[in-house]
Amino acid sequence: MGRPRARERKNYMLLTLQLIPMAVMFALTYLAYQTFGPPRLKLVYTEAEKAAWDDLVKQPLGTWFTITNVLGTLTSIATAYLFFIGSSKLFGWWSLLCCVTIWLGALVTNGLTRRIIRLPRVAARLGTPDLTGSILASVFWDDTVPARATASLIRWISLFNIGALIWLDFSLFARISTIILGLNSRWAASGILVVTCLVIFHFTIRYGLRGFVFADLFQSPALAISTAVLFLGCLYVAAKAGLGFSLSQTITLMTPVLPATACVFFALHVTFLNLIQVAVTEPHWLRMWAFREKETQFQVVSLLATAALWLVLVSIGFLAYRLTGGKVGEAAIAQLLKVMLGYSPVFVVAFWCAGIAALFASADTLIYSFLLVYDFNPSNGKLRSEIVAKLHPSLTASVAAAFFLIVYFVIDYWGLPFAKIMFVLIPFCLNAFPAFALEAFDREPRPALTVVSLILYMACAANGFLKPESELLWTLAASFVPVAVAFIGVAFGKRRGTWTAANV
Repeated sequence: MGRPRARERKNYMLLTLQLIPMAVMFALTYLAYQTFGPPRLKLVYTEAEKAAWDDLVKQPLGTWFTITNVLGTLTSIATAYLFFIGSSKLFGWWSLLCCVTIWLGALVTNGLTRRIIRLPRVAARLGTPDLTGSILASVFWDDTVPARATASLIRWISLFNIGALIWLDFSLFARISTIILGLNSRWAASGILVVTCLVIFHFTIRYGLRGFVFADLFQSPALAISTAVLFLGCLYVAAKAGLGFSLSQTITLMTPVLPATACVFFALHVTFLNLIQVAVTEPHWLRMWAFREKETQFQVVSLLATAALWLVLVSIGFLAYRLTGGKVGEAAIAQLLKVMLGYSPVFVVAFWCAGIAALFASADTLIYSFLLVYDFNPSNGKLRSEIVAKLHPSLTASVAAAFFLIVYFVIDYWGLPFAKIMFVLIPFCLNAFPAFALEAFDREPRPALTVVSLILYMACAANGFLKPESELLWTLAASFVPVAVAFIGVAFGKRRGTWTAANV
């Protein structure tokens, strides 16, 4: 009787130890919102409010706004934090390419962005207090049928991509939380998903752009510092366990688990994705409207900081494989924390602090972008002001939580692997690239190219689900499609006429 009770007390203490830092991070985030972001009755900005915001952004603090928002948005809980810790060993040293290509993506992002904002109609929208200029679809809009069709397609691509990424963040956080906390229950995961969704949606809608931008000043450094503590903890545990780091051992540690073919496809996949994704996603254009020239001026620095953080996460992933006896994925993360807890609870606290920070810092920007894109009317190229003008935070959060929970149950019921879903959902934004490339290189809009890209992309993704023997190759190959279609469109597209003020 004594041992079971002692084990129960130990499990209860472990659960409490991990829940406390989660609660503290939520509380500190709430204080950050309260301190820096007063509640707003609407998400749109008046001319006076935008002028005051622009004056604030011009200060040195605006530089930190930019850097912390870029780092936080790109280092999401699902697509970076958990993926690198759990799966870096699968691709071995090829995983380092993620860090290199995201940094090089700054050059591509700035190059494409500058080609776009030289268009008078785009520059005019970005220079007004109207939030329409912060929406990617508005880049393609003018009063012609092809342009309106393109804007409508880009709007739906953005809505699906943003919604999918938000759902993925909450779902994977709930899933990994139940595994680590020892609550292996569908209902426990549902509860965590609903609670986190309600809290983050409510905060974002209640405090708006100013709220989550100021909150990122807290979340992104918390993410970076906690990740550094976790990395140092891995090194400490490895040293205590007597694990060496000779050249041969390091090479072995970085050797991929997956075959060479899969690694090459992964390399091509992340290269296309990381070079292009920032330019064709909504948060970048929201920052272009909010931070103006600082978004391009500090893009290289922001993505260098992101690459450095990713490098630390990849290194943790390599060490996790070694410290857990060869485990990968969710099992590796859970076992790693168990091993590290035997040395100090500080490392477990650091994991949860970083995890909550990653969840908040990426989800809030995506939620705000989703609301704006949903409100965009491709018929006239303006916001309808039905959604962004006034929202009920609790009601909107409840609807979102209910919808995400239903999708989570459907995915769980069908037993679809989250890893495969992630490789399909994350690069979906690349389907906006054909239209983006046409615009950047002065070609006439051709919505049919975007449709072709979508059809071929989904065909590759479906093939990956239907053919288990080559699922990874087909899933990764899907990201090649939009780039190929964009190249063909630019090479053979008809050059458009000169834009005038009438096109604005």
